Amino acid sequence: MSTKERNLSIGTVARLVGISPHALRVWESRYKVNLSHRAENGRRIYDAGSVERLKLIKRALDLGYVVSEVIHLSMTELSSFTYAQEEPFGIDKHKRGVLIFGDHLSHLLFQSRVSFYYHSVNKLSEVAEFCSHSSAFVSALVMEFSDINDEIEELLYSIFITMKGKPVVIYSPNLEPERHQRLVNAGIQVEMADVDEGVLSKLQALLAEKTDIQRNKHKPSFLDHQQIQALLNHQSSVQCQCPQHLADLYMSIDKFIQYNAYCERKSPKDTAIHSYLKEVLYDLRSRLVSATYDVAAMDGIVLNEDR
Repeated sequence: MSTKERNLSIGTVARLVGISPHALRVWESRYKVNLSHRAENGRRIYDAGSVERLKLIKRALDLGYVVSEVIHLSMTELSSFTYAQEEPFGIDKHKRGVLIFGDHLSHLLFQSRVSFYYHSVNKLSEVAEFCSHSSAFVSALVMEFSDINDEIEELLYSIFITMKGKPVVIYSPNLEPERHQRLVNAGIQVEMADVDEGVLSKLQALLAEKTDIQRNKHKPSFLDHQQIQALLNHQSSVQCQCPQHLADLYMSIDKFIQYNAYCERKSPKDTAIHSYLKEVLYDLRSRLVSATYDVAAMDGIVLNEDR
């Protein structure tokens, strides 16, 4: 795709965002901030990420904030900042949180009338930060890469964990087979293709399907004997014994829960103390089980949730 197709003029952006060209020029000069790039002829041009940033700034201004308060905020801060002023779980909450990374993908969605709400970021570090601190606003994550190296792969696993089972879709045409298999085994949807207009309908269907699955998905709060044995006997692809350690930790907590139930009957004071401990231990076990399912999914361990 050519540079001309990927970038917009200041007049076009002004009409799209609702901010005058004069204001855009003044903001860059007054607040020493780069909201645009310069073309070879010296004119200001705006990519998809810049347009999305300006939309968030405009939204903050509409909420009553002044330019100086928001102009230097990052995309992550602007997103959380402006979303926080609204009801994050409105009627269309499953359409309001598709996070997009990739200039080509962002531009294509920007030009198309997709049926889902999306938000674009233009830095991978911001994707990780947004998912970590504002994952409640993200119902799915779609990313585009020309290639993926070891550092990006590591970050993708971290992002995937913070998404807590919500769909993560990657478009990358140049993946090595081994890396592709590792990502797929971890539960990440990988499409080894360039993003083009034909992808849009497929993407919409994929997100609708995965969001519906996620909506009805519920992790158990305990592990049975067969699942524990699967963890203990698994030959991990991770260079450690985390699945086995998780199983050991689960069994230790389970034993303590049984011991706590015995102590609860000893005296009125014991009843008060151990009733409190029971609540804490059940919550701890539930959180551990949730984390265990996430690790198991990434390491290829099948734990049937429909038992």
